[in-house]
Amino acid sequence: MLVTRKTQTPTSSSRGFAELLAAVLVAVYLLACVMLYMAAGDTRWDHRIKLFEALGSLVGLAVGWVFGKEVHRKAAETAIGDAKHGHELAGAVRQAGT
Repeated sequence: MLVTRKTQTPTSSSRGFAELLAAVLVAVYLLACVMLYMAAGDTRWDHRIKLFEALGSLVGLAVGWVFGKEVHRKAAETAIGDAKHGHELAGAVRQAGT
């Protein structure tokens, strides 16, 4: 008996949306960097730096998510292929044993 498993992969539209969102966050982050540099003498510097730190964390998260999925996708595909081969081999052993 061959067992097949369905794997969930992100659709191209959701992946494209995630990449677009990451690109927008990076653009906003770079714009914030320029604005903070231009307003270096401003008295509200302390308030702006807190927003800048929070935005930096979000940008790091978004970029890490996009590139992390790319890095781990190949390993996941290899593991799925190995699992399919293992299921086929287990089915053949069961057939030979009966």
